[in-house]
Amino acid sequence: MKRATIGRRRTACGFTLVELLLVMGIIVMLVGLLFPAVNAAVMAVRAAATESAVHNIEAGLEAFKTDWTLYPPSKVGKDGWLQNPGDGYYALMYYLTGPEGKGWGSLSQTTTQTKVGPFGGTATGAYGPYYKATESGSGAIAAVQPIQDAFKPAKYIFYYRFEPLEQRAFDYRDNNASNADATIGNFLSDMCFEFLVKPYDPVSRTARWVRQDYLLISAGADRYWGYVKELQGSGTGGATITQSVQAAEVSNGTAMCDDICNFKH
Repeated sequence: MKRATIGRRRTACGFTLVELLLVMGIIVMLVGLLFPAVNAAVMAVRAAATESAVHNIEAGLEAFKTDWTLYPPSKVGKDGWLQNPGDGYYALMYYLTGPEGKGWGSLSQTTTQTKVGPFGGTATGAYGPYYKATESGSGAIAAVQPIQDAFKPAKYIFYYRFEPLEQRAFDYRDNNASNADATIGNFLSDMCFEFLVKPYDPVSRTARWVRQDYLLISAGADRYWGYVKELQGSGTGGATITQSVQAAEVSNGTAMCDDICNFKH
């Protein structure tokens, strides 16, 4: 009689198949609820790290201007910038770090000249570097890598200098980004670029540049520069992203932009 009672108790302590399936279903549901929150938290951390990088670049640019009276150029042919590659993000790193990332003046070490200044000639004293970069390879340009944002995959932070005497005060072609993204590279057109950096002002009824000094732009979490829209039912997986947006789509919210910049948009 005693043995039978023990056997019944052991049987009562087990889980039925229905109970196991119920527990598994609850776990799957909890994971489904938590995943978006975790993903949003990760994106927030990466956005904060990118914003921090932008602020650090700003500090470096202001220190550079204090020493040399103007901001670095973002295109070939300006202020002695004749290096190759000539994209703005390479110019930014070259000027903020100096030849081989060692700063300017008595800190610079080049094979042809010592105490070199950023715009030619020699410089007394030591200046910079104004930004700490990761060294890679050798040579004035290859010694430092362009500044990347904190998202995955990482992409370059674009740099543009304001050129008031030119036809385009900010030119989207200053950063071709052929090495950053072979698929989309840069803004698809001048118009797509100006949607972001030259928005329409309803008070003056004109489009105005958001800044008159320089622009720093990260592609943001969606990894696309500028405004984009999602088209359902086309492309792999039933959705595709395109940058072919119109002004109306920007104003009515159909096209969205999550770029991280040194200005509000």
